[in-house]
Amino acid sequence: ALLEDTGISGGYVTISSGGKGKNIKITDGTFQIKAGAAVENLSITSSANIDLTLNDKTILAGNVSGRAFQTKNGVLENYTNLTNCLLKLENKGKASGTIVEKDGHIYISSGAQAFNTVVKENGDLTVYSGGLAKGGSCYGETYIYGGTLQDMTIQTGAYAHISSGAQAIDTVVKGNGVLTVYSGGLAKGGSCYGHAYIKGGSLQDTTFLSGAYAYISSGAQAFNTVVRENGVLTVYSGGLAKGGSCYGHADIKGGTLQDMTIQTGAYIHISSGALLEDTGIS
Repeated sequence: ALLEDTGISGGYVTISSGGKGKNIKITDGTFQIKAGAAVENLSITSSANIDLTLNDKTILAGNVSGRAFQTKNGVLENYTNLTNCLLKLENKGKASGTIVEKDGHIYISSGAQAFNTVVKENGDLTVYSGGLAKGGSCYGETYIYGGTLQDMTIQTGAYAHISSGAQAIDTVVKGNGVLTVYSGGLAKGGSCYGHAYIKGGSLQDTTFLSGAYAYISSGAQAFNTVVRENGVLTVYSGGLAKGGSCYGHADIKGGTLQDMTIQTGAYIHISSGALLEDTGIS
């Protein structure tokens, strides 16, 4: 079926897999594009509500508020996901350079990938098991449910949640940004200027810079962590920090600090019930 030379200013229109559209302008209402559809010369204004599902068979070209987008070699390039709109990547779907506006949503399923995504304030990015979000910046929230977040910058005031089976690799957390790693999750590499809460998960090879805070809760583990001057590491009862170096502050509140090198000018506080083990003080 073909929908051609059509203006949509209200109502609800769907193009399903195998369906085609051409020369469509959306000023209002809801336009749903299913995986495997093909739509050319699609013009979207800021008041439209778009529900787009993308796989490796979907073909798109057009503009959102004047910003051109297209699928090229199976990748959706430079798409703008507007306020209250939804972009779903599934079954080998790929997107690059996507902007997720305020209150917009992007979901990445197994086998799908998003590159250099920018999530604006109050927008959100969700990666499910087998999905990947790589590069870009988040000013809103990211939820990683078994998938992978890599090389993304969590900006001031933004939040990243790493759940069981998920991982954050080489993530940068800016001042007042928040990274939370839950039981079964892993954050590896990268650097933090903000806050990292390790709630039963693992932290590995991460550097905490001046003004940053790392909180290691019961059941959580931090390996080879570097705490720079004016950075703070806190290990609570049942938590473990092993290896690495501290140039700043380490406050061990019932947990264990093991095999860490305490550098010149650093301060270590060992509270009741805490353990300092195999640690060098230089």
